[in-house]
Amino acid sequence: MRITLTTFVAAATIALALLTGCAKEPAIDADQAERAVPQFHTALNDGNFDAIYEAAAPALKSSQSQADFVRYLQAVRGKLGMIRGTERTGTRVEGQQATLTYKSAYEGGEATEEFVILLEPEKEPVVVSYRMLSPAL
Repeated sequence: MRITLTTFVAAATIALALLTGCAKEPAIDADQAERAVPQFHTALNDGNFDAIYEAAAPALKSSQSQADFVRYLQAVRGKLGMIRGTERTGTRVEGQQATLTYKSAYEGGEATEEFVILLEPEKEPVVVSYRMLSPAL
C-alpha cells in the first residue's frame, strides 16, 4: 500500500488538530476553588462587604452594582448574624469554574449557600456568583 504525500499531510493535519483541541486549560480542582469560601466568610463576619465585591470576578461585578451587592450582604448579615460553620454538600466542576454548595450554620439559623468560583492559572480563586437560601431571610 502506497501512501501519497497528500494523504500523509491530511492525516498529520487531522492528528495535530485533534491534539490541539485536547490541549485545554487543566480543569480546576474543587479544593483549590474552595479557598475562596473561608475568605468570603471571614470578610462577611468582619462586615467587609466592599472588600468581597472588590475581590470578586468581573462577571459578578457586571451582573450587579457594588451598592446592590453590599446591600444584599448587609441584609444577610443583619438577618442571620455571624457564620459559625459550613459543610460542603455539593461540588460541580466545569472547565475553569466550580460550583460549590454548602450547608452553613449562622447565629440566626441554617442556610444553603452556593458559590461559583473561577480559578485561572497562577491566580487566586475568585467568586463569580453567590446565592443564599434560608428560611430566616
